[in-house]
Order: sequence, then structure tokens, then C-alpha cells
Amino acid sequence: MANTPQSALEKRLIVVVTNLDRYEIAMERIVEKIQKTISEIILVTPQCFAVSNTRYQKGKLGNKLKMVETSGIPTLIEHMKNLQINAQAQITAARIERISQSQENLIKAIHHAIIDYKNQIEILEKPIISAIDKFSNSMNQLSRNLLTENL
Repeated sequence: MANTPQSALEKRLIVVVTNLDRYEIAMERIVEKIQKTISEIILVTPQCFAVSNTRYQKGKLGNKLKMVETSGIPTLIEHMKNLQINAQAQITAARIERISQSQENLIKAIHHAIIDYKNQIEILEKPIISAIDKFSNSMNQLSRNLLTENL
């Protein structure tokens, strides 16, 4: 399945169905019907979890692990933890990408600022260098004049 907004929603969308203890024989068909109806309406097939809090609580109190397991709650909890882990990984990846992009933008801005400052320095140096060259030429001319006069 491609990573489209619809498939991303399908991975995160869950339906929790409760109070099916009295319909245990038809529970699977009921869950399938709920999934099908939701899929037809929103064009996404959510993952459905049939859970029984009564069965879970009785299993916990009586230390009956099979009863706790068949309540569907441990499976739902595990699924929710995985969703949270995946979401955290996506958030972390997005943060890293934003930080990386910010670093690149900062490096570019610094590079452009350095170029601008070098250009400004060059503009400021031109008249000074020109004045120094004129002064140097004048001094050289004066030195030659003094040498020719002394000879």
C-alpha cells in the first residue's frame, strides 16, 4: 500500500467495539459488518478491536491469563503502543528534517553575509588603495626628482 494520506489514516484509525459478550457467536460477523459499513462511508478500512472490559476485569481478578487475553484489551493496548511509537518516530524524523533544513538555511545566510561583507570591504578599500597608490607614486616621483637634482 502506498504511503498516501488515505493509507496513513487507515493505519491510525481504529474502532473499538464493546458490549459484544452476549453475542460471542456472531461477534466476528458483527465486527466485519462494522468495518464494511465504515469502509463504504469513509473509503478507509479501519482496524477493529472487539474488547470486553468485563472479561478483562474478571480475568485480572481471578488471575486467569487466557480470559485477560481473550478480552481483546491486551491486543488493543499493544496496538496503541505501536501507534505511539510510530508516531514518535515520525515526529522525530520531521524534527530532524526541520533542524537540518534550518542548518542549511543558516549556512547559506552566513555564506551570503560573508560575500556581502567582502564586497563592502572591497568598496571601502578602493578609495584608500587609490589614495595610497597616488601617494606612493608622488613619493616615487619626489624621490626621483631629488635624485636627479643631487646628481
